Formats: sequence, structure tokens, C-alpha cells
Amino acid sequence: ESLCRSGVIMANNSQASCRSPSSAKAIAAQIGTSPLVAYAFGSLPTYFLISNLVAVPCATLLLYLVVALFLTTPLPVVQTVVAQMVVSVAKVMNEVLRWVSSLPCATIELHPTILQTVLCYALLLTIWAMGWCLQQRFQSSKNELT
Repeated sequence: ESLCRSGVIMANNSQASCRSPSSAKAIAAQIGTSPLVAYAFGSLPTYFLISNLVAVPCATLLLYLVVALFLTTPLPVVQTVVAQMVVSVAKVMNEVLRWVSSLPCATIELHPTILQTVLCYALLLTIWAMGWCLQQRFQSSKNELT
């Protein structure tokens, strides 16, 4: 998995193994996209983990429900039920996300220039490269011990 390659490793029973829980993926995605989001929208979300706990499962469910909606076209009664489910899930998701966005300090206002955005990505790439190098050293020293 990509998090393993970028240096996220956890020890498990004296062997290094890769673990990538949803929160780690969300944090990695947020870090990787934050400079571009700040440049494009002028703000960054602070409660993205809370939002993702709702948005990801709801969006996944919505995708399946919309496919079911199209597949049930020949069955209008069933399609109506599925359509009501789509509307209900979307409403719940929107209400929860609206609530999260109303929390204090839900966003940080930033207006970086294109140069600052590029420099942020250069810094992120440097940090990633340092982590990768440390991971390679760790693996090579581990191999030398065995």
C-alpha cells in the first residue's frame, strides 16, 4: 500500500508490518491535498476526520444505491423505495456535514500564492523522501542483523 511506501510502518510481533487504517489514509490524503485546496479555495477544513467518518460511508452507500436505482428502472415500486433511500442517506450526510461545518474553527482561512503552494509541495516531497530513506536504512540494518 502507498502508506507503506511513504514510511508509515508499525511494529507487530517483532516484525515490521504495514497497517493503513482509514484515519491514516484520511490524514495522508488531507496532507497531500491541503496546499492545493488552500490555493484553490482559500481555506482548509480542521474537522476532516469527523467529516470523513460520515462522508465516506454515506458516499459509498449512495453510490451503491444509485446503481440500484438504475437497475430497478423496470420495477417502479422498488425504484421508488430505492429513491427514497437515496434521498434519506443524502439528507443525513448533508445535515451531519452542515453541523460539522458550523462547529467553531471548522476552517482555517489561507490565501497562499502559487509559489507558496509549490514550496509546500516541495517541503512535503522532501519530508516523504526523508521518511523513505529512513525506512530503507531501517530495512537494510534489519537485514544485516538476520
